Amino acid sequence: MPTATITINISNFVPNGCCAIDRPAISPGGGGNRAYYKSSSPNTPDYDTIVVKSKGRSALDIAFVITPAGQYTANTIAFTQTNGSGDPAGTQNFTNPTASGAAITVTNVFAHVGLNANTPHWRYAIGITQISSGASGLIDPGIENSDEN
Repeated sequence: MPTATITINISNFVPNGCCAIDRPAISPGGGGNRAYYKSSSPNTPDYDTIVVKSKGRSALDIAFVITPAGQYTANTIAFTQTNGSGDPAGTQNFTNPTASGAAITVTNVFAHVGLNANTPHWRYAIGITQISSGASGLIDPGIENSDEN
């Protein structure tokens, strides 16, 4: 199964709060799958929302990798649907969350998709731990499933 990788660099760790991040870097996967930033207007990407498309709606693993390397562990991931309906917690679309070191991977099974204004959107939050202090923090960008070609 192809894997899209979203690399999230922590620019400011905030213990017990939301951490500041740089623009996530996206590697789209392969096999007809694509992941990219949503554009709210021409040439103006929305860096909080990542669009994921799958050729034939085949499942796609999404790996969220936290950097700088060796400084954080990824613990949990949660989703909240912000557009569309049917999967408020993302549990039907994003399955098998697996944390390993600085990465957490989910499988996007594309249970809910749509076009244009009907495209379902989710915000996601990743719980992390700063290794040196043991303090917890949170990262919270967003994701959407599009059925556009």
